Amino acid sequence: SAFDSEHFMREADAVLAAEQQQQQQQLQQARDEPGGQAGDGVAQGPEQDEEDVFQPSKGNVAFGSAADGWAFRLDQFADMYSVKLGAKPAALAAALWGDWAYLPKEKRVVRARARGGQAARRTMFVTFALEPVWKAYSVCDGEDAKAVLGPIVSARGLAAQLPAKVLQGTDPRAALRAVLRAWLPLSEAVLGMTVAHLPSPAAAAPLRVPHLVDGGSNTALLGMGGSSSAGIQSVAEASSTAEQQQLDEATSAEVQQQLERTYSHLCASSSAPDAPLVVFVSKMVSVPANLLPRAPGETPNLGAGNAAGEVFLAFGRVFSGVAREGARVHVLSATYDPRLPGQQRQTAVLRGLYLMMGRALERLPAVPAGNVCAIAGLETAILKSATLAGSPAALPLAPMTFQAAPIVRVALEPQAPGDMAALAQGLLLLNRLGLAQRCSALVCPSERGVCGQDECVSHQPA
Repeated sequence: SAFDSEHFMREADAVLAAEQQQQQQQLQQARDEPGGQAGDGVAQGPEQDEEDVFQPSKGNVAFGSAADGWAFRLDQFADMYSVKLGAKPAALAAALWGDWAYLPKEKRVVRARARGGQAARRTMFVTFALEPVWKAYSVCDGEDAKAVLGPIVSARGLAAQLPAKVLQGTDPRAALRAVLRAWLPLSEAVLGMTVAHLPSPAAAAPLRVPHLVDGGSNTALLGMGGSSSAGIQSVAEASSTAEQQQLDEATSAEVQQQLERTYSHLCASSSAPDAPLVVFVSKMVSVPANLLPRAPGETPNLGAGNAAGEVFLAFGRVFSGVAREGARVHVLSATYDPRLPGQQRQTAVLRGLYLMMGRALERLPAVPAGNVCAIAGLETAILKSATLAGSPAALPLAPMTFQAAPIVRVALEPQAPGDMAALAQGLLLLNRLGLAQRCSALVCPSERGVCGQDECVSHQPA
């Protein structure tokens, strides 16, 4: 149960904390012994010898403030100071994180640790990264904003991005945010780190797709792990009941060929004109209908909205092909079987494609594979998530899984019995917008109420 899982996690954390504390005590005892070294008496496992995955010197760690809208990576400061210090950016980035100090008079890098009674020197990270930011934040302590931030604007060439009245305002915090956002943009630090260290959609597709279509029946349909004739036979013999739709051997072979063709395009994240369309919708997003951009004179035709004037947009990623506005697609549920195209499938039209940039939406005519987008016109066809395909001969992608289990149950009831309809409408919105919630209705003879947090249950009188 969820309670047992949570109890087990607490016990596991306690055991790991005790082991870590014991290792630290052994390490300290080894250091305190005369002639002892740091590694004496402490088991050095393979985990301790492995290099840390996240290291600021590698450029995969960013420092910043989301509240003030700025961030930086060490390689950014390395590029700033490389010409001035006459060093290579890669070598300077490695020296900016560690026990290294810079001697400006001698123009060389030395160890920052104290030796022979000398005081410890400030590390290069403090000198070149933290101190300029700390100095900028001194305007919040009463320092003159123009005197502190003016040199940063002139030295970094930010005058074209900042109007002169920014430094002359009465709010030093606003001036600080404007200068830091122009000097160290948060988006540049995070997105630059993403581009540099994460694989592109085309490079990640061969590793990602096998997990998205993994499963016993999917393996048989694709003919993986056996000969093509065995795969065709498994499709032909898929169903034996009278109620299910039967496919002859020729149709089965054609379906399998289309499945294998779709799978190959998925593994390549292909956006070729002949690539089959496959889109996975991960969630539904509610937005006001008046915020959707439209062409002049265009009437909104985005599907059904609610009484509050909001519409649901399907947020998803295009894994293969090109999604185009006005295209008719097949909406496949997680349990859809291409051998039974008449079940768990419906069709819909892509009424609009949008690029989501925070709260803003930008209209797009087409979205190629590897990109994410918001799609209008699917709110009556998708509850939470689904797979969109250009052909019924497609495999649904694996739905999103969550590690957390429902652990809280809350009982609710409307303050006035007449508000039961509004409460039911709110449950429907919660069920659609909340990925971890499961809402269902139970008919009870005398109770009115709703209970649930991850599992919401509505009680209505019979």
